[in-house]
Amino acid sequence: RFAIGDAYTLDAVPEQAFDAAFAGFWWSHVPLARLPSWLALLHTRLRPTARVVMLDNRYVEGSSTPIARLDDQGNSYQQRRLDDGSVHEVLKNFPTRDEALAPLAGTARQAEWVEHPHYWTLRYQLAWCKPISPQSSRTPEKGSRPKPSCANVFTAASAPPPAPPTSCWVTNSTGPAGA
Repeated sequence: RFAIGDAYTLDAVPEQAFDAAFAGFWWSHVPLARLPSWLALLHTRLRPTARVVMLDNRYVEGSSTPIARLDDQGNSYQQRRLDDGSVHEVLKNFPTRDEALAPLAGTARQAEWVEHPHYWTLRYQLAWCKPISPQSSRTPEKGSRPKPSCANVFTAASAPPPAPPTSCWVTNSTGPAGA
C-alpha cells in the first residue's frame, strides 16, 4: 500500500500504518533544523521495528552542481537552470555518515550507511525496546509501544551493534518477541 500526502505533516498517513519507509532524494532537500522533527514524524507512521531506507546524492566535485551559498543554519543551496532558461535556488544538503546518523540516535538500530560513487544509502530498523528489569521478566502486552531506551539503540558517537542484546525485547507484527 502506498500513500500520497504532505511529507511535512503526513496527515494522509495514519500512525503505525506501514512496515517500512523509503525516501529517495528527499533527505537533502529538508532544512537541517527541520530534519529531526521530520524523521520523528515519519517514525510515528511506522510500526514498531519497521525498516527504513534512505537514498540521496553525495557531493562529487566536478560532477555535482556547485554549492552557490550556505545559510546561517548550515544548509547549502545550488542554482538550478531549467530547460526554459530560468534559474532557481534549491536547498541541497549533502550529509556525511555522522551527520545522517546523529538525528537517529536513540531511535534506530542496525543502521548501515553505504557510500556509492555518486549516492549514499542509509538503512536502519526502528528500535522499540525497553530494558527488562532484573525483578521481572514480564514482557509488555501485545500492541504496546514502549519508548526506545535500551542498549541496542546506538548513539551518534558509537557504531550500531550488529544484533539486539539479550537484555531487550522488541515487538513485531505478531506481538512481543524475546531479543
